[in-house]
Amino acid sequence: MARGKDEEETQSDSAGWLTTYTDLCTLLMTFFVLLLSMSVIDETRKRE
Repeated sequence: MARGKDEEETQSDSAGWLTTYTDLCTLLMTFFVLLLSMSVIDETRKRE
């Protein structure tokens, strides 16, 4: 019985890295969207 509990805990804890990775990706995407939204786009360079 004790072995079964260890396996359950391992399976539930193994998804922890995925949550952390998803948070990191979301924060990076938000950072780059923020940079893009605050940047100044030169219209003459855009037309070229």
